Amino acid sequence: MRLVGRDEMADIARAERIKNTVLGYGTYEEMADKTGISTRTLMRMATAKTEPKFADVIKIAEVTGTELSWLAFGEVKEYANLEEINILQAVKTLSEESRDTVKKVIQSMTLADKVLEHMARGKP
Repeated sequence: MRLVGRDEMADIARAERIKNTVLGYGTYEEMADKTGISTRTLMRMATAKTEPKFADVIKIAEVTGTELSWLAFGEVKEYANLEEINILQAVKTLSEESRDTVKKVIQSMTLADKVLEHMARGKP
């Protein structure tokens, strides 16, 4: 039986973040076209079969609009939690028209929350 060390666990977690980021954007082939990283290398990075070059992680982050510190190290900035990052990544893959629709839905929900909060205070 082989024990998995802490560093290896980190590599597996990074590979999973890379895989989810690439596939959230599209296909390995599409990412290869955008980054210049071969499809084979992307797949090996995403399955923890090879340690990614930091320059390649930067390219993937730039193309997908993913926070580099999260993609490379799993670190999340104070202002965002993992759920928010996943939502942002999903929104970034949408067409401009769909993004505009999402903005309108969020604005409507925010307004509805304010109205409900106002009504809960007993004000007409």
